[in-house]
Amino acid sequence: MKFTNPEKLDFYVVLKRRIDEYFVSTSQSQYADWKMITKIILWLGTWLGSYLLILFGHLSVLQFFGVGLFHMFTHLMIAFNIAHDANHGSISKHPFWNNLLSHSLDLVGANALLWRINHNEVHHTFVNVDGMDNSIEGYKIFRFTNKDKREPIHRFQHLYATFFYGLSTLNYVLTKDFKLFKELPEKTRKRISSPKFWLGLVASKLFYVVYMLVIPILFTDIPWQYIVTVFVLGHFMIGLALAIVFQTGHLTEGTHYPDVNSEGDIEENWAIHILQTTGDYGVKNPLIQWLFGGINIHNVHHLFPKICHTHYYKLTDVIKLTAKEYGIPYREIPGFTEALISHYALLKKLGNSDCQDMKMA
Repeated sequence: MKFTNPEKLDFYVVLKRRIDEYFVSTSQSQYADWKMITKIILWLGTWLGSYLLILFGHLSVLQFFGVGLFHMFTHLMIAFNIAHDANHGSISKHPFWNNLLSHSLDLVGANALLWRINHNEVHHTFVNVDGMDNSIEGYKIFRFTNKDKREPIHRFQHLYATFFYGLSTLNYVLTKDFKLFKELPEKTRKRISSPKFWLGLVASKLFYVVYMLVIPILFTDIPWQYIVTVFVLGHFMIGLALAIVFQTGHLTEGTHYPDVNSEGDIEENWAIHILQTTGDYGVKNPLIQWLFGGINIHNVHHLFPKICHTHYYKLTDVIKLTAKEYGIPYREIPGFTEALISHYALLKKLGNSDCQDMKMA
């Protein structure tokens, strides 16, 4: 499958040149700056510190709930602010550091290699393409695309979405990595499947369960029921946050679902396709930028995934200006709340329309 529309092919060439000129003119590297290094130290440090406090802090049950949920929050921050960039190779020009920090994803229960293949190679290339982008695969529970058949239950999807979103990271820990492997093309499965791969996958899952559940149960005075409760509640909290932050980057009102022709190709320009299917929100909110790891500034990320997210804000104006010159619409929603409302509105629209080719953009 490939993109075949030659229209405005020079758009990306011009845009890339301007992005390169920005870094030259400001004497900056596209990789991690002091802000990114601060984040790495902060979130890995608070992850370790809060875990050690759970083990050796002689906490009361109430204190354990507070520290335990905060520890789960650091998992979310590691995923947003460290693992995402590292798995895109955008933290350092040296592969060693990206590879090392990419395994921070294993610390929070997901397999770095499988995530990298499915996210980088598939999602980033084929955003919102039915049958290719697994982020819009609803498994009949959701209808995320107008290409899917509408089931009767979908009319309520905007109501039950929050519950299922909250299960997303727990699903990742227990089953999704294995499902992702099964859904990979046969050629890719053969490429990565080896005793070393399976040993690493199983070992990472066991490590997560042992350090998150077994060790606290065996070596603290906290009753196991409370430990399991914090684990499940924490996953619901971070699963919901992770799902809605990523979903609002692509699935809001006005998004585009590309068609695939009879030859299996997409008759669109890839860079324009990205701007049609991707959107920003809360760009001017520094707190959102800090917490979300720049995922809310999603257009620049999809166009230039090897740039560290701490540079995104300054690059957005360059992309907007270039898109305007070429007459290409730039999708942006002012705030996170508005983006969230738009996402749920899209879910309701998709769940209540039988027309599979309805125009969404």
